[in-house]
Amino acid sequence: MEGWGGGGGVCKWKNKKGDPRNSERVCAYASGKFSPIKSTIDAEIHAVMKTLEALKIYYIDKREILIRTDCQAIISFFNKSTQNKPSRVRGMTFVDYITGNGIEVQFEHIEGTSNILADSLSRLINVLINAGWKDE
Repeated sequence: MEGWGGGGGVCKWKNKKGDPRNSERVCAYASGKFSPIKSTIDAEIHAVMKTLEALKIYYIDKREILIRTDCQAIISFFNKSTQNKPSRVRGMTFVDYITGNGIEVQFEHIEGTSNILADSLSRLINVLINAGWKDE
């Protein structure tokens, strides 16, 4: 998310849990802008939360979901925070949001070169923001 003006996410599905990753099909995209963020990890956390919010209709009836991200820091942050909740508002908000939906959430790290769709959405929204695009 260059410039930290927005984020993007992709919702994919596969028929069975054990099916290979190359059998996944895209069912929805989400992208948007958000107010300035203080740090990189804050931007990543915010992007995950906004994407989950936008795509909720696609996973609300599922028992578990997998969140893939090219940001190892967010995975480490989540794993540490579920073991011992941090006192910081950021951590509590993120963990409560992820764990408060009754769905088991797994995180998986992917290489940035494999995160093409989500990164493209992030770049697109930033181009629109920088061009003066406004919400109507």
